[in-house]
Amino acid sequence: METQAWCRTSVGRVRKENEDAYIADPEQGIFVVCDGMGGHNAGEVASRTAVEVVTSELRQVMHVIRELDAKNSTADRQHVCELLDAAVQHACKRIFDTASANDEYRGMGTTMSVLVVAGAMGYIAHVGDSRIYMIRGGRIYQLTEDHTVVSEQLKRGLLSPEEAKDAPYRSVLTRAVGIQEYVQVDTLPFEILPADYFLLCSDGLSNYVKPEEMLHSLQGTGSAANEVPTKLVELANERGGRDNITSVLVDVVGEDLSEQAKAHKATVDALKAVPLFQHLSYEEILKVLRVTFLRRAMPGDVIIQEGQVGDEMYIIREGVVRVMKGPIELATLKTYDHLGEMSFVDAGPRSASVVAIEPTDLITIRKDDFYYLLATDAGLGMKLLWAFIQVLSLRLRAANNELTHVKALVYKP
Repeated sequence: METQAWCRTSVGRVRKENEDAYIADPEQGIFVVCDGMGGHNAGEVASRTAVEVVTSELRQVMHVIRELDAKNSTADRQHVCELLDAAVQHACKRIFDTASANDEYRGMGTTMSVLVVAGAMGYIAHVGDSRIYMIRGGRIYQLTEDHTVVSEQLKRGLLSPEEAKDAPYRSVLTRAVGIQEYVQVDTLPFEILPADYFLLCSDGLSNYVKPEEMLHSLQGTGSAANEVPTKLVELANERGGRDNITSVLVDVVGEDLSEQAKAHKATVDALKAVPLFQHLSYEEILKVLRVTFLRRAMPGDVIIQEGQVGDEMYIIREGVVRVMKGPIELATLKTYDHLGEMSFVDAGPRSASVVAIEPTDLITIRKDDFYYLLATDAGLGMKLLWAFIQVLSLRLRAANNELTHVKALVYKP
């Protein structure tokens, strides 16, 4: 899948220096936006250094990233994320060392939002409050999370969205590249579809232009895509321009892969039909997809073997399976049904066998991958654990009701 990009940056109407920095390298599939901070031009040094170091590091390993991406396994996707994390850490160390050696740069740092496109996958590495949006199917999604005090208070319910808009400390960061030798980096692998757009921007744009306005600028005005970054920057300037403003628009150009788009939608629909995932946003579903893989079972294939220990749950994206207890048929499961999730909490043997009775596509999640997801994203992990408790509660209630019914029949006077 190929990309093309258009960029625009502005010092704004108040600042004297532009401390934003960016790069767009469609040939390599590397796109970066940074927003520096610090006095005496230190912010400019930090953002420029970050862009240069990360881009250099990624260019050296892009052949490895493409090789790993081609394998399309959960472990290989995670390895790519680790390469992105390492590139950001190199930048972080370089900025920290430069600041430590020069009093005029002491305390400098920068936000960083990185998008790498490799084949049919996208990979994000993110620190701070610059943002990456995805425009897909006529909707816009924010793929990054702001690392600010206000964002943290919103998540904890300490502030309402209305209060957050006027909070005097809304731009105070909880993470930045270069302030210390190491920084925690958010990473995300996700599937890319033809006709996707990605908008990378500094907060000088996102503080003035709403996401729906970004979407409208691309799809609602008839403007050519190459005009969009300029129009967005001009709009932010018209509304105050109190900060530096940077906008990078990435267009995914590929062959018509409508079947790929259909398959992606089918997978998302299947996940959202399962009680465990039904309350997740699209952005959170993309995070779940990072730990899934598709398995095809043909008629007669044994998916789960009674008595064996398993560590996978399955969601039927399409097809039909039969659940057997020895020679006894217990149930027939169809599209959007799920099975095997008890292996996530119970290391005991499988209580029944599951056999495909027609060609069946199964979304598969391994226990270790599921727990990795819980451990690396606290907000998502809380939602999933709460949903899991509800699922178990419903099963326990159903079992109690069935037991009560059986006892009533046995002890009926």
